[in-house]
Amino acid sequence: MESDAEVEVEEAVMAEAGSAELEDDSNLDLKRESNELHDAFRQGPSASTLQLQLIREQPLLLSQQDDTWEGWLPLHHAARWGTLRSVAEAAIAAFAGAAKTCSKGGYEPLHLAAMGGHLGVCEAIVDVYPEGVLKRDNNGRTPLDEAREGGHEAILLRSNPP
Repeated sequence: MESDAEVEVEEAVMAEAGSAELEDDSNLDLKRESNELHDAFRQGPSASTLQLQLIREQPLLLSQQDDTWEGWLPLHHAARWGTLRSVAEAAIAAFAGAAKTCSKGGYEPLHLAAMGGHLGVCEAIVDVYPEGVLKRDNNGRTPLDEAREGGHEAILLRSNPP
């Protein structure tokens, strides 16, 4: 359950998302350097208040790739390490193109969330990108394959391929 502070931050993020929205991956910042939002998402759900604050105050961080060989966006880290569904929704609202952005290894954020069993993140992504459940990575695997292999039945039951 979210605290009142998290709800307030989320509401502020959603209210401001329209003014700072990054529409697609053509707005990617190709400068390869980890930023505060990458770091906050690496901390997992326990850093949700900080994550929402950074999304609200510095939405352009969402378009920056990290300095790893994969070139992950902050949403990739949110998907890998988990976060609250509301945080993932705020990130996607501010930069919708992140949901469809492949890493160098061919992983979209949905693949990573399905691997880790992060249901809330999967739901947030599928809400805006339902066809993503059928997207194949560089090894020919879909997010559904990843969820099945990881034993994440809840994700499989919630997924509705188009």
